[in-house]
Amino acid sequence: MREEQPSLRGYLDPPGCLGHLPESAEPSATAPVARRCLFESERRILDAFRELCFGCYERLRIQSGELVLEPWPAAIKTLKFGAQISLPTPPNNEFELKNQVVEFFRYVRKVRTGEIRRLEIRHGLPFAMDVQAGERS
Repeated sequence: MREEQPSLRGYLDPPGCLGHLPESAEPSATAPVARRCLFESERRILDAFRELCFGCYERLRIQSGELVLEPWPAAIKTLKFGAQISLPTPPNNEFELKNQVVEFFRYVRKVRTGEIRRLEIRHGLPFAMDVQAGERS
């Protein structure tokens, strides 16, 4: 049986990146509140959400509270006929995260090992996801 190394992830967040969590919260429960507070994998998937705009990702794996993006998860783009879709304008590099994004990454950071079977994206933001019950740590 492989022994897991303790995570320093919550202790390495830049100041002001822990959201509105009590100081007694576990490091794995940290919630990023700005782009500068994200891990590299979180930045990559957030950019992909914005590019996809509408659709879903399937089989996003989580290991030690972080998304595993190699191999890249399958993305399915939703196209609507007759609808005018305006793509979100790229913001500057630093911005505060929307509540949906904060909630999504808070969930991911609490999972030791698991999989998001399906993650629905609307307007470039996580909207809903299907997970197997009992996957949270």
